[in-house]
Amino acid sequence: MELKEMVKEKGSGRYYIFEGAPGVGKRTMIQAMLRQAFRHQPIMEIKEVVKVFDFKSEMLGSIEVKVKESSHYVEVNMSQTKGFEKQVIVQLMKESQSPLPCNHANCRGIVLCEADQLSNETLMYVKWAIERNKGCSKIFFCCSDASKLLLLSSLCTFVHLSPPSQQEIVEVLGFIAKQQGFDLSKRLAERIADNSKNNLRQAIRSLEASWKKSQLFEEDENKLLTGWEDDIADVAKKIVEEQSPKQ
Repeated sequence: MELKEMVKEKGSGRYYIFEGAPGVGKRTMIQAMLRQAFRHQPIMEIKEVVKVFDFKSEMLGSIEVKVKESSHYVEVNMSQTKGFEKQVIVQLMKESQSPLPCNHANCRGIVLCEADQLSNETLMYVKWAIERNKGCSKIFFCCSDASKLLLLSSLCTFVHLSPPSQQEIVEVLGFIAKQQGFDLSKRLAERIADNSKNNLRQAIRSLEASWKKSQLFEEDENKLLTGWEDDIADVAKKIVEEQSPKQ
């Protein structure tokens, strides 16, 4: 409830550091917050697109980065920005600047994943840009280790997300199974939750892969899949077919 109220506040942009282990639900929580804040806007019509970032002052000129985007949301993984992290962040902030007073019509959420990979030089530049930011964006720095973002801590609201318990994962898996119209025993849900090591995203991936592989879902005979088997097989096949630095 406290987070819901914070993200609904009007006025200047707000900044957040979301800390938690991979798969704990940082982006899901952020999207839920923004869905509440922009409940009259198409916030969740998110698509993966290739976004071009133009750098007039850089020799490279521009870079292309895969982002997840909607009219009020943009998500960028900092590991994909090819060394131009600070330029990408500043450009995203500039895109939300408006001469109009800040409100939910001209505000959007900027989600920066793996933000703890940012260098101190970049963090100092971003801090400087944030302190002078006149835009309406709500910026979320997602990370696994918030201690690496201490330079921004005085400007951000800190949110720590703990891994879900096994029982919570079991309940989510049961809910998904019910929505999809198949039976999932508590024993099998507990096996999936245990194998996921408290990673909800992995548990859901495992449930989906195992169900697609064997829709009979006999828990005594069914071997649980992780969901990565086909991807690993595809990588292995490509390596065998072509042994080259490019491959």
